[in-house]
Amino acid sequence: NSKNANTSYWYGEYGNFAWDPVNYNKFYSPVGNELWVTENGGASFELVHNFDGDKIISIKVSPADPNRIYVSHKYNGSSWRIHTTTDGGDTWENVSIPTMVSDFNNNKAIYLDVDGVDPLRVYAILLGTQDDYLVFQSHNGGENWQNLTTPTLDDEHVISIAHQRGTQGGIYIGTTRTVYYRDDTMSDWELFNSGLPLFTAATFLQPDY
Repeated sequence: NSKNANTSYWYGEYGNFAWDPVNYNKFYSPVGNELWVTENGGASFELVHNFDGDKIISIKVSPADPNRIYVSHKYNGSSWRIHTTTDGGDTWENVSIPTMVSDFNNNKAIYLDVDGVDPLRVYAILLGTQDDYLVFQSHNGGENWQNLTTPTLDDEHVISIAHQRGTQGGIYIGTTRTVYYRDDTMSDWELFNSGLPLFTAATFLQPDY
């Protein structure tokens, strides 16, 4: 009854397991366009929801509210969506970044992260090299989105994101050559590459707590 997460050799095409913050035996897995959950460490799974379309990529469970979950999924070749639930998966709401906010870049793969203390604060990146429309955040569960991209990120190919719990909205973003950091006290992104090779493809970012 194994439910391995979607995988691929391409940026933006592989999914992740997402663990419940209070039950280490409970985690979610994206399998095709279906979201599955186990509460016994993977011995068995139950279907949470079928999102239709192609496949689910990013799953994030709020550390502050395990019933608040965010999912990004590829609906078709030219449309990516974000959905959220407040009841552990019984009902879902489409909270995708509007095309007018993303400059019609809704054909880009989406990776997500959620704030450590505020379940309504969610972060998103649109994978790719489109200047000015790479990093976004919402303070109200995806109802409205704010663009956090600045010219500092011009010519970068953004491929990963991670929120640092315990900071004031601190997020790292990885590109095909380096890592950047920004939090609420900063007006722009700063390189976070001390000790890294000159070119580092930051495919996956994970803070160490």
